[in-house]
Amino acid sequence: MAEFVREHARALAYSALVHLLIVAALVLSVSRFTQPGAVPMKVVPVVQSSVVDMSEVNRQIQDRKLEAQQQLERKAEEERRVKEEEQVRQITLQKKREQEERQAKLKLEADKKKEADLQLKRRADEKAAREKAEAEKKRQADLKRKEEEARKAKLEAERKAAELSKKKAAEARQKAEAEALLRQQMAVEEARMAAERSGLLAQYVAMIGQKIERNWNRPPSAKPGLECIVQVSQIPGGQVVSVKVVRCNGDDTVVRSVEAAVYQASPLPQPPDPSLFERNLQLVFKPQD
Repeated sequence: MAEFVREHARALAYSALVHLLIVAALVLSVSRFTQPGAVPMKVVPVVQSSVVDMSEVNRQIQDRKLEAQQQLERKAEEERRVKEEEQVRQITLQKKREQEERQAKLKLEADKKKEADLQLKRRADEKAAREKAEAEKKRQADLKRKEEEARKAKLEAERKAAELSKKKAAEARQKAEAEALLRQQMAVEEARMAAERSGLLAQYVAMIGQKIERNWNRPPSAKPGLECIVQVSQIPGGQVVSVKVVRCNGDDTVVRSVEAAVYQASPLPQPPDPSLFERNLQLVFKPQD
């Protein structure tokens, strides 16, 4: 109540002053009519009035005070209610904001997780694609390598087969040539043996020795009984290509003279039988004393 009076002191004072003024006016009006010697007043129509009952005034004042207090209380209650409603509204708004923030945060986290999952899936897909590409590349490389190895193996087999064929052909040719040569040699040998048996070889050797002796310039150091073993190389036609005295009972001058005689005797006589021709001859040079 004291708080109510302090808050509305001005209004209460004003209300009390108004009531006091009304009471004072009524009192003055009554005094003027009751004073002696008063100047008679003009008769005017009587207006009915009633005596102011202070208790009624006080009661009205109290009623007004009570009404004012009730209005203030209602206003305070209304303000409190509005304040509480505002607080509730603010709390509701705060909760709503917090809920929205939580939802936004959850959505952001969900979006981040979704993006992270997408990135993981994308990386996994890229890795799988790379691995698949590498596997395909390796498969292609292995296939190409195997094809190349097969091609090389085929070429190698063909080369070996060709070499084997060539080798067999060469061996067959060599065998045929060897057989032909052997037959030729056997024929020559048989002819030679026949010629030797007929005395033609001795005749051929005597012809060569006679020609060499005819071209020999006997040096003074040559003694009677001279005998030299001479190796002679000739080509078909009898041309001498080399001469070497392998043993001789004469000095160096005699040896050189015998070698010179062989060269001067070139071409050597042809054998009476072609089978008697020898590229390498070993002659016994034994001139007549």
